[in-house]
Amino acid sequence: MAFFRFDGKRIAVVIRMANRRVPLRGSGKLERVDGASQLRVDIDGEGADACGHPTFLFRADQWSGTIEKDFEFGCDYCIRLDASSPRVASLAGDCC
Repeated sequence: MAFFRFDGKRIAVVIRMANRRVPLRGSGKLERVDGASQLRVDIDGEGADACGHPTFLFRADQWSGTIEKDFEFGCDYCIRLDASSPRVASLAGDCC
């Protein structure tokens, strides 16, 4: 995935838990880590205080999900995560 197009864009990271969705909004930043592109999303919008201003890191060589145009959360793009994933559940437990 070409992460360069998400650099400087507003990104909603939406965590799906049970019967609800928790949108966290932030800014995307392209980084290079060990030769791989990485998208860093620093959460700074509504809900950030409750979560301790988390940062999500998505590595191009490890990310198998999708990043879609956002038409629902007031951002440029949207990444949807499922709280049934153990890595997501640990964050969701703190935030949601």
